[in-house]
Amino acid sequence: MRYTLLSRFQGSFLGAALGEVFAADRDASDLQSSARPSWGKVAIAQMDALTNGHASPSPELTQQLPQPISAAGVAIALLPLALFYHEDAEQFSQQAQQRLVQWQLPIETGMGGLVLGQSIGVILREQCQPLELIPRLLASLDQHPQPSVLARQLTQVQEWLTEDAIASRFSVHKLFADAIANPRELALMETAPIALALYAFLSTPEAFSLSLLRVAQLFHGFDTHGLNSHHLGIWPLAACLTGALSGAYNGRAGLPQDWRNRLRSEPEPPDSKNPASEHLVLENRSYLTLLWEVESETELLEYVHRFIAAWSGMHNPIQHSLPPKTLVTLAAPQIIRPGSRLG
Repeated sequence: MRYTLLSRFQGSFLGAALGEVFAADRDASDLQSSARPSWGKVAIAQMDALTNGHASPSPELTQQLPQPISAAGVAIALLPLALFYHEDAEQFSQQAQQRLVQWQLPIETGMGGLVLGQSIGVILREQCQPLELIPRLLASLDQHPQPSVLARQLTQVQEWLTEDAIASRFSVHKLFADAIANPRELALMETAPIALALYAFLSTPEAFSLSLLRVAQLFHGFDTHGLNSHHLGIWPLAACLTGALSGAYNGRAGLPQDWRNRLRSEPEPPDSKNPASEHLVLENRSYLTLLWEVESETELLEYVHRFIAAWSGMHNPIQHSLPPKTLVTLAAPQIIRPGSRLG
């Protein structure tokens, strides 16, 4: 095993948070928007529910889903399920569909989450081959009766993976331009962050920072504010999903420390002419707290420690919460054996 499951679980959640923080740091005006959806908070609630042994989060969560709802946002909300059931694709699919019913969402809105879950499962089982993942996902989507927009986008991603970076960037810009020119094409944007995240990750799977920089490059020089205001903030969602995928692949150790330091960073003092952003200064909170309602990286890792303890079968992992720097070792039965005693 290249990395432990604990490291991959940690990497996926830290990566998702880093991706969203990275996007917010590059576009503070998006962070200050009161309409900005924050799906990281939903992912934390999902993780907490699974840790406590609940089949689903509290009913109140349904009323607190970020609005407007998008397929990419739902995929982030389903990330804990993808990790928890990474060994059993069928069980993950069943659990994901139960969430969609609870949230009163159509199955089409959850297709992105199912694609993310399958990708995470392939990564954690160490079966990920960059040029083989998309065909595998397309084969799964073909089982559904109606052709999906996401399937067409993934087909385009597979073509991008065989092109050079400049050609693929022009293709992405054309996709956005067509969507802006034709309002009916804005439906494409609901799943676009998932396709773009897969492209950015699969282009440079071994390098977390390069994957996030690549997804940023796809948006460079293109005005995304129109898309963000009309359709769900595709840039932060794409960065968050890219971080989740790359983090799961590279593990916690594969996340550069200088990038992880961003989790402690705070928004720059806003322009005094923008009253809507004054509360950010008064609260003096980090990006991580503002976006995920988690106080620090340490607290997020504590969540993940309890989460994987619940996955491994520990009874009441909340009661047996571990100190932040405790070393946890997970292994299959009879793999780790007692060492020989001296004397």
